[in-house]
Amino acid sequence: RHCVVLTKIDLLPPEQEPPEIVAPEAWGVFPVSSVARKGLGELLDALWEKSRKVRREEEGDEDEGSWTP
Repeated sequence: RHCVVLTKIDLLPPEQEPPEIVAPEAWGVFPVSSVARKGLGELLDALWEKSRKVRREEEGDEDEGSWTP
């Protein structure tokens, strides 16, 4: 699975919205600008949540607080 990250949205005119991306197999679409610091929080939150979900699926439904070496 994948997500789509549309970068450099700061290059768009202020009144223009980023283009709509249709990616039915993607688990998310994220317009971001590193320079303008836009969309980064949403992208990072989504990546964190997705990685936690995948890890739980791979390890089974163990308690999130448990740790094994």
